[in-house]
Amino acid sequence: MTARRPQERGHVLEVSEIEQLLRAEVERLVWELLPNARRDGHHLCVGSIAGEPGQSLKVEISGARQGGWRDFANPDSDEGHGDCLKLIALTRFGGELGPAVAWAKSWLGLDHLDPGRIETKRVEAREKARESAVAAEEEKKLKRRRAVALWLGGKPIAGTPAEAYLRGREIELHPDGLDHWPGSLRFVSECYNREQGVKMPAMVASMVRPDGSHVATHRTYLSWSERHGWVKMDSPNAKMVLGSCGGSFIPLRKGASGRSMAEMPAGEWIHMPEGIEDALVGAMARPRVRIGAGYSVGNIGSIAFPETLRRTAGLVIWADRDAAGSDAVDALERTIGRQQAQGTAVRIVMPPPPFKDLNDWLRALVRDARRAQREAG
Repeated sequence: MTARRPQERGHVLEVSEIEQLLRAEVERLVWELLPNARRDGHHLCVGSIAGEPGQSLKVEISGARQGGWRDFANPDSDEGHGDCLKLIALTRFGGELGPAVAWAKSWLGLDHLDPGRIETKRVEAREKARESAVAAEEEKKLKRRRAVALWLGGKPIAGTPAEAYLRGREIELHPDGLDHWPGSLRFVSECYNREQGVKMPAMVASMVRPDGSHVATHRTYLSWSERHGWVKMDSPNAKMVLGSCGGSFIPLRKGASGRSMAEMPAGEWIHMPEGIEDALVGAMARPRVRIGAGYSVGNIGSIAFPETLRRTAGLVIWADRDAAGSDAVDALERTIGRQQAQGTAVRIVMPPPPFKDLNDWLRALVRDARRAQREAG
């Protein structure tokens, strides 16, 4: 009896190959899926995956990450980022990948190709993948150099609008608390903002990996308000990152030891909220602990902490108080799972209800104290 030969691979395009072919046609694809999209540089933008006009969801239509997309209003959600096939699945098929692949094959005209033409398409997809990988690595290196140069071009924040912004959030220096501004924070008077098309003042922060390598720079764009002074720019994109920040964080306090993370002593935990402001509030209250800002809950999950920390201590996440069942809570649970899978002990700290984060809590306490002082006077 002759054994049946398995179906030859040459007769079927793999999902990864279909994705590469979609990326080559991404601009035409986005116009098909999201007709309300508007061009912004090398992005096409809409309000969300629902497709309404707006700027939050951005699809890369050129460059090394062509075909990738992210919803900056909901970046940590499972529906907040992805590739071309995921975009098709979410916009046309309720998130189902199978029918999205079938639709993509039809849209690309791949339904009835003979084996020879399929192999030609496969070679084309493989070459595009190789070119994308090379371009992505070069772009990553370039952005890292630009990120480091941006941070180095800044100056310490004391006496700058960046300091005024933090003081406006009730974050103050005190000899028994936050006794100096972290060196990772700097001020740049003219930092280009692509959304506004102009240079703006910004607080910039170095983002480093646990080995100390500076891989990205965080930007908080600032604007002047006649009523409130220096404030964060009124935009969903007021905070942006230049460079590849995955697995990095903003170092703000080295703790009682004063040592780098690579040399940290046994038993020392690291405390980490998402935002710089919350981390500084924590430093005001607990100046002897090691504190960093993780940028986002999802990013905290990707940090590979040193063995000393994983073996003898762990991570304290200062989480926002989000609604049960929300995408933010789901993202937090995934981050806890990712860190525990690496062997990191995880603890969670939250502000008391009804406050969303530590800085909200602090500002409410300061307002109450001032009100009581006025009433007493």
